[in-house]
This record gives sequence, structure tokens and C-alpha cells, in this order.
Amino acid sequence: MKINYPKDFQNKIEELKHQSSLLMHSMEDGSFYRLSIARRREQINRVKGLYNGLLGHMKMPELKGMLLATALLLSSTGCDLINLNHGQSPDRVSNNNPPDVPTLAHRSQITSSIFSFDASAATDPDGDALEFSWNFTGQNSGATYNSSTAAGSVDLSENDIFDVTLTVKDENGAANIQSAQFRHLAPAFTGSDGAATFGDLAAISTEPTFTFTDIDNDGDLDMFSIESTNYSSISGNDFYFHQNTGTAAAPNFAAPILANSAPYNITTANPMVNTAGLTFADMDGDGDVDMLHSEDATVLLTTNGGTADAPDFFPGRSSLTNFTPSAGTEKSVAAADLDNDGDQDLLLGLDTGYLQLHINQGTPEVHDFGNVTPGNMLDSSMATIDLGTGVVVQLADLDRDGDFDIFAGNNAGTLYFLENTGDPSNPVFAPPVSNGFGLTQAYSGPIIPATADIDGDGDRDLISVTYRNYSPYYDAYIQFFENTEF
Repeated sequence: MKINYPKDFQNKIEELKHQSSLLMHSMEDGSFYRLSIARRREQINRVKGLYNGLLGHMKMPELKGMLLATALLLSSTGCDLINLNHGQSPDRVSNNNPPDVPTLAHRSQITSSIFSFDASAATDPDGDALEFSWNFTGQNSGATYNSSTAAGSVDLSENDIFDVTLTVKDENGAANIQSAQFRHLAPAFTGSDGAATFGDLAAISTEPTFTFTDIDNDGDLDMFSIESTNYSSISGNDFYFHQNTGTAAAPNFAAPILANSAPYNITTANPMVNTAGLTFADMDGDGDVDMLHSEDATVLLTTNGGTADAPDFFPGRSSLTNFTPSAGTEKSVAAADLDNDGDQDLLLGLDTGYLQLHINQGTPEVHDFGNVTPGNMLDSSMATIDLGTGVVVQLADLDRDGDFDIFAGNNAGTLYFLENTGDPSNPVFAPPVSNGFGLTQAYSGPIIPATADIDGDGDRDLISVTYRNYSPYYDAYIQFFENTEF
């Protein structure tokens, strides 16, 4: 029996072979995926049209294998043609791609319950219109908030952890789902539970500033302290090292020894004059910690020329390059990378109660702190915020959201917290909140705060010293408050 082939049958077979071969090779070498969506559709539709025109002759032995192979090829592009009935011709290609949505980040806020959200940067690779759906559900309270806008804000007034789900869907049903947690929790500090033991501080008889650092890179924190010398001159005789003889989880800080003695012999060539502030940070980017201390109207650097495992502090003092503080006596100094550019910036607490911010516009190797920058990092200018006489500042990521918050204490015994509501590259500090954590100090004298992960559980604890400046006591009293929330 003679088979009646369609008109141009052989030409259509050859064209299908050719177009299928072009499509397959472009998918193999990746050039197909670099085409615009419209061009991809054009290639696929060309093969689809030839395929559908020959589909009625599927029983012909010479076509069966080729059409099955073509169907599999088209299916690999996202077109479900294997199950199409004869004569059925879809009006559009079904290789719909889901929207591209920036990763939803975890957020933590303490002083403000208003959380902003923004997915307006989401795009659709096929050019489809997008729909947005936000859901906020409190883990403990069960409170639920919803929004169908790309960006906005929500008042998560409950003291809770909220599971956040963002669904971005295109008009053809393809969706991208992101999830994160927004925390609106005040940290809960409890009094010392024995996790940290501090040695006798009787040798420290005036207001100390103290700091914690892993000076020997052994995995636990050691403690250093320095007395506020009140217009006297010293040469290391009031600078102490408190060795941690315990572990990271259960530290035991031994009684202080002079820091200018073994094992670290941290000395200065000239006497320290009116010294108050002390901190350690990697100021030159070489992987070990250097020492900063505030003195009178400046901040001095003692460089560690050794390694993280074997520190070797150069004797003598050096001033920071391109550093010009404004008039005032620096009561304290804190260092952190506030703008996420890879070098250390400085925050100073003045004896008058004001703050000074110095952003390093240079590099770790060549500092450029420039002039003091009150800036707009606070809702009110730093230059106008008075935290009380003798303010001592600390920088720490209290809420574990990746940026640095400010703790400060003053001579009146007030503890301040300034939350960073910005991000690691763009800090924005909220106005100060005084005594917001319900802490009870043992004595009513000046409070000198420090923050560190004392018990090795991954969050920042608070350590404070109050100075008993009345007869018969003239010494420092240290307290440890464990962070049990974060």
C-alpha cells in the first residue's frame, strides 16, 4: 500500500533534525541560557511547530524514534509535550522561571518594635508581574501579622521571636519563598551564677577600666585592667593582667599581676599620664591584638609585634596616624569595624559625658581617622548627647544581628544602652536608654561596664565594676551578669 506523505514531508523532517540539533547543542554549550527569554521561546516554538506538524505520523518507523527524542529534548527545556494529545498546540511555552528574590536576613531589635521590610528589589526573569505576601507569626505569643505590599513596616509589639515568611509569586504561579526570624526581645541578664570567678581586686584602689581579650589565642578570654590615675603619672605600675586559669565556658580569673611583668611585659617608654581607657583590637590587620589606651586628650597605640599565639608588645607608645580628637579628656576608648570596611574605627567617651566618633577612612596599615565626626549616626547628633560625667563606652553586638551597639556607664552609676538599628555597613544608633535591663548594682558609685562572652555560650554578657569610694572601702567591686536571652 502506498503511503501518502504530507506536502514537503521530507523537508519538514530535515528541518526538524536541523532545528533540534541547533537547540540541543546550544543547551549543551550553555549559549541557550544566555539568550533572552524571548529568543529562547522563539527557538523552542520553532521546534515545537515542526514537532506538532509531524506528530500525526508517529507510527511511521522512520519517524517514531526521532519524534520521541525530540519530545524528550523539548521536555528538558520545561515544555511538557510528552502528554499532549495529537493536534493540541499550546499557545505559550511553559518553561516559567520563579522570581529572583534577595535573601531575607534575620533581624533583631531591642528598643524599637517597628520593623521595616523590603522585597522591592525582587525581579522576574520572564518579565512577569509579581505578587507579594508577608507573614509574621510570634513563636510564643501566636500573634500574626500579614502584608501584601513589597515593602513597608510592621509593629511587632509583643516581646517575642517572629517567624517571617515572604512569598513572591509571578502571574503564572512560579514562586520564591524566603524565611527568617525577626526578634523583638530585650536581653535578660541575671546575676552571677558561678560561671565566672574573679580574683581579689583589692589591689585596684581607684576607678578601673577593664577589658577582655584572648591574649594568647588559647580559646578563652583573659582580663586586663588599668586604673584611672586622676592626674598622676605611672609607668605600668597600675596596669594589671588577670589570667584566665579556667576554661572558655567556666573562666577563673586569677588575682591581678602587673602587666609589665612576665609573661607579657607590656611596658611603655614614658609614663602613662591621666590614663583612663583601655581596649585591645587588631589595629594593623596582622591577625593579633594591639593595645589602645586613652590618655589625657589623645589615644595611644602599643603595637603587638609578635603573633596571636605569642604576643610581643613593642615598648613605648605611638600615636595613631591622622588622628585629631577635639578638645576634652578621653575617659574611655572602644574599637570596632563600624562601617564594615575591614579596619577598626574608634568611639571615645569623654570625661564631660559626650561621645566622639572617628571613622578610619584609611586602611589597617595606614590609618586616616581625620577629625572628629559627630555625624548622623544617632537620631540626635552625637555632639549633643550627654551621657554624664566620666562616661565609659563599650561596643558589642548585644542582639547578635551583625552590627555593633553601644554600652556606656558614668560616674553617677547610670548604665546606658544605644541600640544600632542600622546594618553592619550603615550604623544608625537610637537615642540612649538608661538602666533599661533592670540590673541591680552592688554599690552606688561610678559604674564601668564591659561586655564579653564570658561563659562561652555565643552571646555577650555584661560585666560591671562599681567603685566604693567611701570609708572604710576605696576599691573596685566586680559583678557578672549573664545574658540568658540571646
